[in-house]
Amino acid sequence: MGNTATTRTYAKAEFTSTTPPGNPNEDIFATEVAGEALSAQPDQVYAAGTDIVVQWTSALPVAADITALDALVAAHTGGAFASNTQQSIVEAETSDDTGDPVVRNTLTTGQLPGGDYVLAWYAEGKVDAVVAGTGVAIRFYMTKNGGSREERGSYSGDLNQYNPFSGTAVINVDAGDEYVFETEFEKLGATSNPAYIQRCRTYLKPF
Repeated sequence: MGNTATTRTYAKAEFTSTTPPGNPNEDIFATEVAGEALSAQPDQVYAAGTDIVVQWTSALPVAADITALDALVAAHTGGAFASNTQQSIVEAETSDDTGDPVVRNTLTTGQLPGGDYVLAWYAEGKVDAVVAGTGVAIRFYMTKNGGSREERGSYSGDLNQYNPFSGTAVINVDAGDEYVFETEFEKLGATSNPAYIQRCRTYLKPF
């Protein structure tokens, strides 16, 4: 005996918070539904012509689930996906002697398609002269969906010739996630001895 499916169908025109109205992003909406505390999670969310269909084939939704879905539809902002392969490169040398952190390279992704991605970064740092108690620090930061800025890698050195700083990570991205990746450098120590950075590169690509 086959399973009986229960569906909730929304016309795309009901997604009034998108720009322009009536243009939902099916994958992002499915991610939003999956993140909602429903008593019965749907088995599928899919587009069918001019509609978005939410379907259950096992546990059935209750009235509170439908109310929550209606609210998600009203709040959904949609938006097109950005390219899933991106890079930001700043090759030129720059220096700083203030002792304050300076962001040298930034990659802002926009909304990404879901999947696993390889993130890679590279930079080179040095100081003007080898002076005791001084040096250069380079740090790589990630910010997800406007949340907290997280350090994902760091380097420090006190040599007056360029040394490399690099790293890689695999990150799992839900449809619609947005990231900001920043490479920052800082002169360390009180003595006047500028810090330098060059060849800052950040790459993001599906895994």
